[in-house]
Amino acid sequence: MGLLIRGAPWILCAAAHLLLLDCAASSSHSMRNFYTGVSESGQGLPWFVAVGYLDDQPIYYYDSDTRREEPAVPWMEKVEEDYPKFWDRQTQILHGWEQTFRANVEIVSNLYNQSKGEWRVQGVALSPAEASPSEVAIASAKNFFAASIASAENSSRRLFQVVHNLAEPPATSGPSTGHMFSCNDFAKFFADKIAQIREEVDSTVGAGPGRESARVLSSQVEWDQFQSVTSEDVDRLLGRVKPTTCLLDPCPSWLIKASREGLGDGLRGVVNASLREGAFPDPLKEAVIKPLLKKTSLDAATMVNYRPVSNLPFLGKVIERVVAEQIQARLEEADHLDPFQSGFRPHHGTETALVALVDDLRRARDKGESCFLVLLDLSAAFNTIDHSILLDRLEGLGAGGTVIQWFRSFLLGRVQKVVVGDECSDPWALTCGVPQGSVLSPMLFNIYMQPLGEIIRRFGLGVHQYADDTQLYLSFKSEPVKAVKVLCECLEAVGGWMAANRLGLNPDKTEVLFLGDRRQAGVEDSLVLNGVTVPLKDQVRSLGVILDSQLSMEAQVKSVSRAAVYQLHLVRRLRPYLPVDCLARVVHALVISRLDYCNAL
Repeated sequence: MGLLIRGAPWILCAAAHLLLLDCAASSSHSMRNFYTGVSESGQGLPWFVAVGYLDDQPIYYYDSDTRREEPAVPWMEKVEEDYPKFWDRQTQILHGWEQTFRANVEIVSNLYNQSKGEWRVQGVALSPAEASPSEVAIASAKNFFAASIASAENSSRRLFQVVHNLAEPPATSGPSTGHMFSCNDFAKFFADKIAQIREEVDSTVGAGPGRESARVLSSQVEWDQFQSVTSEDVDRLLGRVKPTTCLLDPCPSWLIKASREGLGDGLRGVVNASLREGAFPDPLKEAVIKPLLKKTSLDAATMVNYRPVSNLPFLGKVIERVVAEQIQARLEEADHLDPFQSGFRPHHGTETALVALVDDLRRARDKGESCFLVLLDLSAAFNTIDHSILLDRLEGLGAGGTVIQWFRSFLLGRVQKVVVGDECSDPWALTCGVPQGSVLSPMLFNIYMQPLGEIIRRFGLGVHQYADDTQLYLSFKSEPVKAVKVLCECLEAVGGWMAANRLGLNPDKTEVLFLGDRRQAGVEDSLVLNGVTVPLKDQVRSLGVILDSQLSMEAQVKSVSRAAVYQLHLVRRLRPYLPVDCLARVVHALVISRLDYCNAL
């Protein structure tokens, strides 16, 4: 019956500067509590009291301050009275438990002594004349905050959540999602949403000009098998992959990474068997979905305000990363991707996409030309990809043999389960889309979207893409009526290609920015896209940056300034409790990073 310590080692409590550490064992018969605080014996040291329980009855007591240890007689008499069979038969259960408990008390005592040493290093005095309880409590709070921040140092989003929760803890814990919607309700909602988009797209296929064939075939097979990997390759990949543990994993992913030297040969065998046989293991095709509120300000009682967050088994991601390296090499060799696609490619990013876009727009404005900038919005693009069309795209890349067989196995037969609290939904089959949270999905999406850029450029428009964010633009110096006509024809062709490829274009969320003087150019205040009137706007947000009609960046500067001041306000509230190194890490992650983002513009 070992002890299982849960939570942070020190949790600050306002009342009497006490700290509570709750420890529970994996037993149905006992619970142990450890109370820690500031000693009143005149030494100014942290202390703890260990109390052992058996079925809510205390049977053991230890005080680190007085070093008093009592298996008190009344407690043992209570045990004899309630459990005569255990006591009379001299079973080893109770004695084994007592020995284990004593051993765990020794462990906690060692942790206690270690904490005293850390406090001495931090300069906290060890006598009432030199250190007050509040100083001791602040030192403990610093340790707790530093540990929380260190655990999130590799994720800016996670770091923001930690800082926000520490600086502004919620007054009340809102209603649990599980009490409002069941996991099966969420599973049905997410599945019905994709099915509805597919039905709407299917109803428009073939209805209008400009429809492009979705099928792209290759003349010959140039890539029919994967290359085998070595144990060194697997070790290198495991060292790079993030330890994102899934609920379906039999053991934590960090343990696999830590044991990769001993597991290398076994993992290499699994990976090579998958590549050689052209099959992705069925147990790794299952995804765990957790509903996440899109924004904290949204109504948690409305299901449409939630989005699915997918998590996949760790071993599947290792296999995907092996394939990703080989397909990336193939794409670079064949020069297959659109040169203006910046999403999920080496040496590309949102900033490179925006710099190229804004540079083109500024060059046009310097020539005295007016510009239309259209930001297309796709509905759940990754989730609506047609598997047969994607396999055709891969064949167009020259894939065949076990390679195309492996991708077919990777895409087909997938299921997902929604988890809400401790409940899990029934499995739902996925008939379209690429798996969310997958290593390969962004690359497969780029391959799927490759023909779109050529269609747009046929009409003389420029285009820049970042994954499913497509930005097309048209510049003109005269004849605005002709320019609007060309733009509308291009948008109609884009809509036709989207429908033929089972992608849902959302006209209601598509935005149009006009750069120039509307009156002088003779441009109306709106455009028509797929029968929907889209108004021209004075500013739009593209890849996190606000672009205005004059490209002055004033709105972007104000937005970044407000965000930076807000983050500094949070940091200021935590400053008394943060060591200098943690404070610098937080400022760089939450403030400097915002100022640096797209500063080339």
